[in-house]
Parts: sequence; structure tokens; C-alpha cells
Amino acid sequence: MAEKPNIKKSIIQVLILLALIVVSFFIIFKLSGDFSFAKWFQFVSELSVPLLILAFVLMLSNILFKGLALNSVSRSVGYPRRLHQGVAYSSADLYFSAITPSATGGQPACLYLMVKDGMPISVGTAVISFNLLMYTATLVLLGILAFIIFPGAFFQVNVPSKVLIIFGFVTQSVLLTVYFMIIFSEKIVLAIGKFFVRILCFFKIFKDKEKSYSRLNDTVKRYKSQITFITSHKSVILKSFIFNMAERIAYVAIGVCIFYGHPGLVAQNQCSVLQIFALEAYALLAAYSIPLPGAVGGAEAAFLWIFSVAIMNNNSALNATMFTTRGITFYIMFIVAGLIMLTYQLMTNVFGKNRNKTASTAISELSKK
Repeated sequence: MAEKPNIKKSIIQVLILLALIVVSFFIIFKLSGDFSFAKWFQFVSELSVPLLILAFVLMLSNILFKGLALNSVSRSVGYPRRLHQGVAYSSADLYFSAITPSATGGQPACLYLMVKDGMPISVGTAVISFNLLMYTATLVLLGILAFIIFPGAFFQVNVPSKVLIIFGFVTQSVLLTVYFMIIFSEKIVLAIGKFFVRILCFFKIFKDKEKSYSRLNDTVKRYKSQITFITSHKSVILKSFIFNMAERIAYVAIGVCIFYGHPGLVAQNQCSVLQIFALEAYALLAAYSIPLPGAVGGAEAAFLWIFSVAIMNNNSALNATMFTTRGITFYIMFIVAGLIMLTYQLMTNVFGKNRNKTASTAISELSKK
């Protein structure tokens, strides 16, 4: 059953996120020598206004494309959603992904809103699962394209960066493989799953082996039936992939806008747009290997490691670029997503048709159908 996000727990998660941000910023400023907020503000003031505006448009487009991807899948299974609903689902996903380790809270929050809007839990789960498959596929493809575009950067970066990039790519590739194996080879997945269940039972992490086998079997069969139902609609595969890829490109392109928006960076570092795009993609992959809320701290460090070795040796400019890029792609996007989600909740709960019906009542009614 889709659960309503726990307000108390969410507040604690936000406080943890803020603590991580403060600690990360303190460490970065401490290690950066002469870098200061004054130099950062000066850097921002020197940015090209059109490119800075474009960076913010791309940030909003990132939220929009995720919403369009979810809507395209929902429509294929007979539950069309309006644009503002898709954007609200997308915002919930982004917001709760940012405050939970390894982005584990995004999909449940998205599912909660879908169910609240009248979508059966089974259908909502299928929609989110399929979109996650496409989302993972585009990230893997992005990593491959980055290596094709700028392989030298990968071999130049330090060992920690290589480890993060490889681990992020391998993790996403394994997830993608598992998704496809479930669709095409259920028996293999069950065999692998039972192998890990036996290991977990051996170490007393799981207590009841047969019960664990039964749960695994039910989960795989349910997931396969849901995904198979969606993939029977061929056009949705292409639409979902395009929207997810557009989301990825919009996200990575924000960093390109910041780099080329500053005249000093362009003059000091002779890099093509594609090379900057590839470096941003490497940094994104590295961030996916860090199991912290929003990958805070690790994502910033990965960015600094990758760009300092590959193209930038000016410490002050490097930090300013990182803070500005990360500020838009994560911190500001996090705030915007939270505001969109809050506005949607107010519109549906206070001003909407269901203002007298609580979310828990709506879910309870759906579960009885």
C-alpha cells in the first residue's frame, strides 16, 4: 500500500541534509585556501545573463521532462494525467530523492501522489517501475557516450574519481540488467535471488528461508506482469526513453552553460562543448555511487576531482564553477521541487475537489476496490 510521507521523518531527513551541506561547505572552503563567498558572488556576477537564464530554464525542463515521461507511461495504461499532475509527481520524486539515502524515498512519494489522484497502486507501481527502467537505461547510455566523447578525462582523473565513476556505472548497469532479465528470463533472476537469500539466511539476516523464497517469487512475478503489460504498448517505450534522455541532457547541459557563461573559464580552458558535457556526465555517474542524501559532499568532491585533473587548474574558478553548477542542479532544484509539491498538495487538499477527503481515506478506499 502506498504510504503517506511521514512529516516528522521528512523534517529529520531535511535537517540531516542541511547538516551534510554545512559540513561539506565548511570542508571545501577550508581546503580551498583563498576561495571565499565574495569570490563566488563575483564569479556569478560575471556570468553571461542569457546563459545563466538558460541554465535555470534547463533546471525547470529537467523537472518537466521527468513529469512528461511519467505521463506518457500513465497514458499508455489508460490513466492519462494532466501536465501539472506529472510535474507534481516528478517534483515529489526529486524532492524525496534528495533527502533520502541513495534516493530511496523518491519513488514511494511519487506513488503516493498517483494513488491519491485515483490511480490503482498496482498500475502506479508499474508506471514508476517502467520509468525507472528507462531512467537507468539513459544514465548507462550517457556514461557510454561520455567515454566515447572524452575518454582521456577518465584516464586522467585520480583513483577515487575513477572508483566512483566505475562504481556508479556498474551499479546502474547491474540494475538495468536485472530489469531486463526479469522481463526476458524470470528463471535466472529467481535463481540468483535464491542464491542471495541462502547467503542472507546463512548469516542470520533472513530467518525463514522458505518464506523469503515465497516473497522473492511473488515480487518477481508481480513486477514482470506489470512491466510486460506496459511494454506491450510499443510507442510508450520510445516516448519514455526520449523524455528520460531529454531529462538527462537538460541536467548535464546546465554545467555546460555555467562553464561557457564565464569569459574567464573559456579563455583559460580550451575545451569543446562536448568535452564539458562528458565531464559533467562523469560527475553525475560518480554522484550515483554515493549513498548519502542528495550525494551531498561526495558529489561536490567528485566534481572538483574530475574537473581539476581534466581541464581546470585555477582553484578559485574551479570552486566557483562547482558551487554554481551544483547550486542549480541540486540545491535550487530541490527547493523548486519542494515548492511545486507543496503547492500541488495545497491545491488538491484545500482548494481541490477532494478537499474534505484526507489522503489516507482516499488510499483506504482504493485499497478496497
